[in-house]
Amino acid sequence: MPVPTNITREHIFQAIIKLNLENHPSTNKLQTWALEYEDFLYPVKRILSEANYFANGNYIDNSPNNFQSQMAVDYLNNLGFKILNLKSGIITNL
Repeated sequence: MPVPTNITREHIFQAIIKLNLENHPSTNKLQTWALEYEDFLYPVKRILSEANYFANGNYIDNSPNNFQSQMAVDYLNNLGFKILNLKSGIITNL
């Protein structure tokens, strides 16, 4: 499933706020890729799933067969967010 193209930066910020209000631990479920925003880390697939709720009223199925992390990384990069590869230390979109 491709990432819905109507997810905007504003939807991403809404998802970040929601996770912060839920006291989402920044290291929970981080594997390889993370969105870094204001010194906090967020799982890229979770952020896009939450953002899709604000954009389209439902969550994206995060299963590997449905939604690849690289798709989330590419989409978030295109929106101008800073993405970290936690295994290699590579930072994108500085």
